[in-house]
Amino acid sequence: MTLLLMISLFSAPPRITSSSPKLLQRRRGDSIELFCEGKGSPQPTLTWMKDGRVIKDTLRMIVEMNRVKIQNLQRDDGGVYMCTFINTVGEVAQLIKLVVEGKFLIIV
Repeated sequence: MTLLLMISLFSAPPRITSSSPKLLQRRRGDSIELFCEGKGSPQPTLTWMKDGRVIKDTLRMIVEMNRVKIQNLQRDDGGVYMCTFINTVGEVAQLIKLVVEGKFLIIV
């Protein structure tokens, strides 16, 4: 009796399948949700960064898997956000620039 075992190993570098637009403009005080979706084989890990630093959760900014939620936007929330997918075959990144504009105050 002969047993034939076939194993198919498929590897693919990560690729981004969808993300927030590359440029976003919002007003101070607004909320926003950035997203980035990707796939690869093996399943890639996702890291979010802002201006070159890994994002850590705060009271106003929360990272939930493929999303970054920011409440009550402030000017210093503006900057370049980057989502990076990495697996053993490669990596890919997407930049998202967020511009936070001040609220206008009209004095009569």
